[in-house]
Amino acid sequence: MLLLNLTPIIVLRVLPPIVTGFFRSWTTGKDGGEIGRIIQMKSDDFKVEKVRFKANSQCDTCIVRLHIRSINNGLPGEDLLRDSITVDIHRTSFDDKSVEFDLTDKNIIIKNKEYLFVGLETIRCNSLKNGSCSLAYIGTEEGNYLYRTKEYRDWEESTMHSLYVKIFYTY
Repeated sequence: MLLLNLTPIIVLRVLPPIVTGFFRSWTTGKDGGEIGRIIQMKSDDFKVEKVRFKANSQCDTCIVRLHIRSINNGLPGEDLLRDSITVDIHRTSFDDKSVEFDLTDKNIIIKNKEYLFVGLETIRCNSLKNGSCSLAYIGTEEGNYLYRTKEYRDWEESTMHSLYVKIFYTY
C-alpha cells in the first residue's frame, strides 16, 4: 500500500466568476437569417467608414454580408446599402482581433437617421476536413440584440447580452 504525504490546502475565499464574453451560435448555411444591434448615431448625416464585429469561427471560411437598415417602429426596416458587401472570415477565436468591413472607398452617405440597425447575415461557411463547422457572434457587454432566423420571419429580441458591433463614421 502506497501512502502519500499531502499538504493540506486552505481555501480562504472563492471569487465570483468573471464574464469575459457571450457567444451566440449561428447557422453556417444560407437561410437569410440576420443578427445585429440598433446603434444610436451622434449625427443625422454621415459617411460610413468601417464596421467591426467579433466572431468565433471554427470553419475554414465563412462569408458574412453586412446590412445597415433604417429603423421602423423600433425594428429593422429597409436595407440602406445598395450593394451586397461581404467579408471572408477564416478561423478566429474570442481573443483574435475584430473582423472588419472597410467601407472607406464605398462612399456610403446616410442622411436623416438618428438610429441604425447594423446586421450580419451568414451567407455560407465551409470546412474542408469534416464538412461541418461552427460560427458564433460574440458580445462583450450586457445589452440586447435583434435577430431573425430566416429572411421571411419576424424580428426577435434577446436581452441576455449584446453583440460586439461597432460602426465608424465621419460627419
